Amino acid sequence: MSSPSAPMRVLGAVLALAMVLVVAVAPVAARDTRSALEDLIAELCQRHAIERPQDNVILHGHVRDFAWPPRKLVVEGDSYSWHRSPTALDSDRERDVTLALAGWRTLRFTYAQVTRRPGYVADAIRAALAG
Repeated sequence: MSSPSAPMRVLGAVLALAMVLVVAVAPVAARDTRSALEDLIAELCQRHAIERPQDNVILHGHVRDFAWPPRKLVVEGDSYSWHRSPTALDSDRERDVTLALAGWRTLRFTYAQVTRRPGYVADAIRAALAG
């Protein structure tokens, strides 16, 4: 049996490399995020090897961006477009109080924090998960 020609060997190597790259950058599983900021937080968790949270979970009557139920931790992404009005601020704080009274902790991060200080955000989430 003859060996493959040089162009075929190169093509095979390129295809093998392409498959490795696709697997390396593909998400582990589909996310149920609802905004670009939530996508960024999910990617940050994956990139920093933080345990995968549940996305958009209903807790105590409200949807939370990310939750780690065994650790009673919630992470919310606060974008200016959704959280700038006095009504939204009041609602967010009331939701946080409801969770706190039920024994949950809530960490809130802005777009600027997630994009400009991802290490800070990752360290804070890690520390909260650790206890």
